[in-house]
Amino acid sequence: MRYTCFKKTKDNWCGNYYNELVKLTFHGNISPYQETPIYRVSIWGNDNMGMEFDTNNELTAQGIFQQVIGLEYVNRADLIKLNFVLS
Repeated sequence: MRYTCFKKTKDNWCGNYYNELVKLTFHGNISPYQETPIYRVSIWGNDNMGMEFDTNNELTAQGIFQQVIGLEYVNRADLIKLNFVLS
């Protein structure tokens, strides 16, 4: 299951979407053929700048997705505190 929404940012994501937006996505299991699942949450600008959070626990990934949805602005410093890494 994949969910995507757009959130406001104050950072430059090397190209933001219209009205200073970034794309937030819950990807679900990105490795369905491996023994251990990997659930991913990502935030991307409209070009080549993004951050990702991977875990083997679906509930953890869903919780992180909900935390980011709850942020007023999605900025890199806040995502680093949530253990996101640059992609």
